[in-house]
Amino acid sequence: GGKPFNVTIPEGVTKIARGAFFSQRSVDGNTIYSAVNSVTLSSSVKEIEPQAFSWDNNISEIKVVDGNTYFKSKDGVLLSKDGKTLWAYPGNKKAATGYTVPDGVETINEYAFNHVELEKVILSKTVKSLGVNEYALHGILDLKEIAVDSNNANYESKDGVLYSKGGDKLLQYPIEKSGKSYVVGSGVTTIAYAAFYDNS
Repeated sequence: GGKPFNVTIPEGVTKIARGAFFSQRSVDGNTIYSAVNSVTLSSSVKEIEPQAFSWDNNISEIKVVDGNTYFKSKDGVLLSKDGKTLWAYPGNKKAATGYTVPDGVETINEYAFNHVELEKVILSKTVKSLGVNEYALHGILDLKEIAVDSNNANYESKDGVLYSKGGDKLLQYPIEKSGKSYVVGSGVTTIAYAAFYDNS
């Protein structure tokens, strides 16, 4: 808790470790998060481990100084400098109509959306990989729909459920999608690891 403030990673720091901003704790049965609401990466940061920004639901923006040659920020979301990898979506960044992955992004890093609050994610036509075990979109709280650009050659969506292109592999069923049952189509030969994880 406390008054919101910004954190700038000091020059000289080259790596941000997994869990570096993991700052929730329980006090008298209530979940408390840190007051950090934005993080700015200095020019020296060149390596970020998966889940470095996970589990901090106050961060609404990740910024990068112009001199950094490894990363950049687009609308507060952390991307690789060339725009081909989406590294992290801030836990408290709001998107009332959902978030569209920018064109040009080919890979979404493992746990890039871990513990963020979004009802809809739209994959652009350029997305080719969702990280280890196709796990990039897992852990999105409130997720009701995953949509995919019709020109994407690797993924497709059927009624908000994510499949590989052609529909033979079911990759992810949104955690808050309505309905008490779901019929997996006859054309599906593989159900991905954790495809139905945490569905109630």
